[in-house]
Amino acid sequence: MIGRKLNTRLAELKMQSKETMSKQQLQKLLEHERDKELERLGEISEAAKIFGRAGDVVDMELDLEAGWAYQLLAKFGTRVELSLEGECIGLSYLLKNGVPISHVDAIRINYRAERTAAVSASLEAGISRLMDHFEIEDTAINRQRAASKIFEGRAAALLEIDERHDWEQAAAE
Repeated sequence: MIGRKLNTRLAELKMQSKETMSKQQLQKLLEHERDKELERLGEISEAAKIFGRAGDVVDMELDLEAGWAYQLLAKFGTRVELSLEGECIGLSYLLKNGVPISHVDAIRINYRAERTAAVSASLEAGISRLMDHFEIEDTAINRQRAASKIFEGRAAALLEIDERHDWEQAAAE
């Protein structure tokens, strides 16, 4: 009886906890995801060199378009569906940040695909594992903040194209 009461009280405390993750935990999560994505992109970049595609403008554009799609998810979350047309706040955000209108269609396609993946059970499980790894309490607010930092980390890696792509070679071609 006492054990049951203690378990019930422990469950209540866990459900009522309002502790949000610290800025340091958020930063570590962002850096972890950015570094993981940079490592993956570095491997792709090395493979591109093997196949003679180093500095390919198309590859740079693909990275940038995917990066902006992740940036939209980081900024606006997964619960809002952005059309990236007309008066859409996502479109305004992109244009305000200097994204050429010619890239919006590709960003829209990337955004929709990543948003679909973002609401999947596998991403939720991945977020829970990362939160556990960084000792972040599992609350709805913390899960949302963690997801935003994951998307922000991926966006940062994809938008950081200077080291992966040889601009001079691309400009010469």
